[in-house]
Amino acid sequence: MSKAYPSNLTRAQYEFLSEMIPELKRGGRKREVNMWEVLNAIFYVHLHNFLLRSCFKSIFGNIKASQT
Repeated sequence: MSKAYPSNLTRAQYEFLSEMIPELKRGGRKREVNMWEVLNAIFYVHLHNFLLRSCFKSIFGNIKASQT
């Protein structure tokens, strides 16, 4: 398992979401990635994008784009 981040899913959260992940198709290759890690990565990016946007908004406020 990778480094622990606040955005990481708990086992219960992953078990709930894993029911929504499609099963492997017949004749296809096996998955080479851990889907739990993939979901953790998605939530990490989502959380940090949200934090970054809110930080910029608090710093710069309602600055409007200049007219060109």
